Amino acid sequence: MRLTSFLLPVAAIGGAFWMLSAPRSVGYSLIGGSLGLSQRDVRVFDNFTDSTANNNTTPDANFPGYTGCEMAIWKGALEWGSELHGNGNGDPHQNGGLGSGSANFDPSWQGNTTSGGGNNDNIVSAIAGDSSGVLAYTLTPISDGWTIKFYDNAWNWDDGPGTTITGIDLQGVMCHEYGHALGLGHSNVGGSTMFPSISGNGIAARSIAADDIAGIQAIYGVKSATKPRITNVSVNGTAVTISGTNFSATGNEVWFTKTGTGGNGDPIKLTGVTSSGGTISVTAPASAGDGDVLVRNNGTGNANLSNAWPIDIGAAPPGCGVTSLSGLPGNTGVLSTASTPTQGATMTFSSSGLVITGVARRIIGFTPTNQFVLQFTLLVDYTTAVSLAPFTLVNGAGSFTATMPPLPGTTIYVQAVAPQSSTAYIGTNRLNVAICP
Repeated sequence: MRLTSFLLPVAAIGGAFWMLSAPRSVGYSLIGGSLGLSQRDVRVFDNFTDSTANNNTTPDANFPGYTGCEMAIWKGALEWGSELHGNGNGDPHQNGGLGSGSANFDPSWQGNTTSGGGNNDNIVSAIAGDSSGVLAYTLTPISDGWTIKFYDNAWNWDDGPGTTITGIDLQGVMCHEYGHALGLGHSNVGGSTMFPSISGNGIAARSIAADDIAGIQAIYGVKSATKPRITNVSVNGTAVTISGTNFSATGNEVWFTKTGTGGNGDPIKLTGVTSSGGTISVTAPASAGDGDVLVRNNGTGNANLSNAWPIDIGAAPPGCGVTSLSGLPGNTGVLSTASTPTQGATMTFSSSGLVITGVARRIIGFTPTNQFVLQFTLLVDYTTAVSLAPFTLVNGAGSFTATMPPLPGTTIYVQAVAPQSSTAYIGTNRLNVAICP
């Protein structure tokens, strides 16, 4: 077992070089070994005692389900990923730039665990004590796993995410330590993340430099043109659609973050998955949680696992779902639906409060309006409506169906109306139906 550490500058540097493999004369160094596909998990045991280590409580869509030190540590690992994590946002130090490794390597975020684990469990945690200027250390060799420990009571750890912090930056130091877990030693290139001592509060280490990139590429290879690549993920309930390139026609694996706390670090996997036209469609298993999703095609090497993409299990895509506009004059009827507005799906709409037994009319169109006519408020432009079909009411209640067009992200508008006399109608509220993928 070797201990590879990250230090405060100046005096503490010299006393730590004995812990490292011999550095190259210029640039990055290697400690030997690499992480195979069975060692891509990253977990956290959150036993940090500093309040600033967990005072970021603001959710981030690129890191669903986690805040505080977990988000900071997750980001520190993701910076070594093969390409941008989602849109690359989430780190104010490098807006739009998180995920810079450009190698055949990507980590799999696996959330929280219940203990600090053993030396090979791929867990990040805090440890009591002080080691003469050492901030954190990584236990190696790495081929069968690693552990990263942060000295807790010697330093004031800060989870960011901004660039004005109190104490030492968790994300930056994690980025350095995870470099050791990947197989990198220290670099003698100033300004690199793998330089053996910290610069300032450590924020600069969040973003890997050219020498760091050269190092990870030396271990895992330059990112292959045939490596699977996720370009988008859409979620509707537990239905997950993954878009990208270089998926296999058959035999893919879809890797999810495990829900809850615990487990052994293994991703939740769907195996034997097919793809068509650059799309994979699956149902997320109950054991999958918010975090990341990756795809491994039917190969077994480093270049066969995709980039990591953020996923919020059970969420509707932005702009997807049903909202209502109500409370307008003459609109005492109620229109509702329990259906999900997925493109191509048939939705059922139910109306009540339209008083009569007889024939009512649906108004479905792409153009909203707001006109008081015939004693009610018309909320869908009937002159451009795609449907004005009748439906039957019994004691003012009835239902009808409509099939959603293949236009995800588009909003259609739905209202029902019923005559009360030759000069008066009752209307319902309007449903604004944003179509899901």
